[in-house]
Amino acid sequence: MPISSRRWWPWAQGDIATTNAQLAQLDAALAGYAATEPEMQTVLRARGTILVVSETLAVHAVYFGSGTQG
Repeated sequence: MPISSRRWWPWAQGDIATTNAQLAQLDAALAGYAATEPEMQTVLRARGTILVVSETLAVHAVYFGSGTQG
């Protein structure tokens, strides 16, 4: 499925619950990834970014879930 598919961008439609569920799935996949020492830094950075995005969506759910554009 192409990355441009609307299924992959639920946040653009204000669907915060689906976005958080997909971010949690991605985090779980990364948590189970058996990385070597050099790769682990990248995996941990990605997981940290996912956490920041998830927390930002939670704190500002009213704004992101409103469907407001621009």
